[in-house]
Amino acid sequence: MKNKIFILAFSLLLSVSAFSNPVEVRKKDLRVIEKIYYLKDSEVPFTGKVSEGRDRLYYLNGKQDGKWISFYKNGNIKSIVNWKDGKLNGKYIIYENNGRKSTETIYKDGKENGYYYLYNSNGTYRTKGAYSMGKPVGEWEYYDKDGKLTNKVIAE
Repeated sequence: MKNKIFILAFSLLLSVSAFSNPVEVRKKDLRVIEKIYYLKDSEVPFTGKVSEGRDRLYYLNGKQDGKWISFYKNGNIKSIVNWKDGKLNGKYIIYENNGRKSTETIYKDGKENGYYYLYNSNGTYRTKGAYSMGKPVGEWEYYDKDGKLTNKVIAE
């Protein structure tokens, strides 16, 4: 009797652990239908991790989800992008091949919402401004290649 209980408990534990491990596939293993991602041989929306080289992309119920990090071939980070329910949500940072930031902004529900910084290749600001639900707001500053302020505009 103890053996049967042990075997039953072990089987249950094994099946739970099998379902708790995220699925990891390559991008080529997915297909997309109406913005929902599926494994090529499945009708169930994909949940798991997609690996492409060092890049790590995550999906939940067929939609982009979580922090996506992609890399240049030289190993430097190319981008850090946050997703929720298939929409950009949170910090969005793009880097140049040399590791310097190129663009930094914040998204909410798929729309830019917060600060926006565009950088020159030397690391100085090129543009500084802000968005509110996808629309430019407030003061926007523009700089030359050396980081010297050249213009200010108030967004309406």
